[in-house]
Amino acid sequence: MTPDAFRSAHGDSTTWSAADFEGYEHMLEAASPVYAAAAASDRIIVGRHAEGSKVVADLALRPFMAGTTGSGKNPAVSVALVLQQIREQLAAARRKLVGMHLSRSQRREIADRIRELSEAERRLTA
Repeated sequence: MTPDAFRSAHGDSTTWSAADFEGYEHMLEAASPVYAAAAASDRIIVGRHAEGSKVVADLALRPFMAGTTGSGKNPAVSVALVLQQIREQLAAARRKLVGMHLSRSQRREIADRIRELSEAERRLTA
């Protein structure tokens, strides 16, 4: 199954369960060794080479990023940092939702927060 087919079959990501997200992440990693390597090492995919292969970068090892003025280096780094923070908050909220005995209102609060964070992630990665 391709990532597009998975998204089509499962609908809007704001309604996905923790298992859906985990399945999607595993499917992405299985579909592309580049994604798997990037996810395992906290690196990000920053673009594509001229021949089409993905460019993966570990920002901790790059003291600077080369590029022309106005090419979006600062926004790219800012988005990557915000996206990582959103993903960490999403993971924490999902763990809390799955791992604890919560009242219905607490579950609803956490589910609402997951939807907000998922929407923010979707906007950043669109």
